[in-house]
Amino acid sequence: SDLRARRVEARDFQEFDLILGLDNSHMRHLREIAPRNAKAEIVLFLEYAGATKEKEVPDPYYGSRKHFEYVLDLVEAAALPLIQKIKQEA
Repeated sequence: SDLRARRVEARDFQEFDLILGLDNSHMRHLREIAPRNAKAEIVLFLEYAGATKEKEVPDPYYGSRKHFEYVLDLVEAAALPLIQKIKQEA
């Protein structure tokens, strides 16, 4: 695939409507680099998951397979409602 990860840049806040942070440190960084006239809304990803005890996506890197599966469940729980919201607004 030609898709690659990259750092968020100041121009992204004009180019995109929504920028998601996975945890509070991401959110702080995004707010620090966002220009004052940013078009993009900055949202904590798991806000789309509804009722979950987690507010941030935990980093499973040093955990077991079970930790990765838990994070996948969280991501899926937020992704599906986010996709529905995007479809409704399109």
